[in-house]
Amino acid sequence: GDDDRFINLYVQDGTTGAVTLVSATAPGGVVDGDSIKPALSDDGRTVAFVSRARLSPVDTDGERDVYVRDLDAGTTVLASPGDGAADEADLSGNGEVVAFTTEIPYAESLDGAGSDDVYAVDLTALPANPQLVSRTIAEKGAGDSSQPALDQSGDRIAFQTKATNLDDAGNPDPVGDTYWDVYVRDRAAGTTTLISRAAGAGGAK
Repeated sequence: GDDDRFINLYVQDGTTGAVTLVSATAPGGVVDGDSIKPALSDDGRTVAFVSRARLSPVDTDGERDVYVRDLDAGTTVLASPGDGAADEADLSGNGEVVAFTTEIPYAESLDGAGSDDVYAVDLTALPANPQLVSRTIAEKGAGDSSQPALDQSGDRIAFQTKATNLDDAGNPDPVGDTYWDVYVRDRAAGTTTLISRAAGAGGAK
């Protein structure tokens, strides 16, 4: 099925040696760009990746997008809808949640243009409805966020950020801090916690 000149993604079964094309189109899609940066579920069935190809007919902008391929079902789903680039995809261990970085302001009530933010998509509730991860209860991160990393369930997402307003426990970064810090967003609890800090309940960052 690989009949183009672009970079494609494959999965090799370590037991059988079988090789399967991952960056395959959905019906009506077009392989017209490179696909890179794969992330696999624990069972190897689901693969998230970044692609410039319009692998879905609803992808019309020619920008980098995040796709998810279910190798058993043979389906390819666009996880980053809308016009604009998305990157740095990661996948939960159970294959049900994908997170990525984008400038697209999906959460219109919180997220304005001008900075990169981390979003998550629940793949069990399609079509994709990205949820803002780099946020507090009431506001978005005031600075770039990137590099999401998900746990097995997708409930907790770690990410790095230059935002100084994200810790819901009352331990924000000092104003004017320009360093990257690491936070964890608990999607179920709705909390965001500063991780890159010294030991103890009140550990300094």
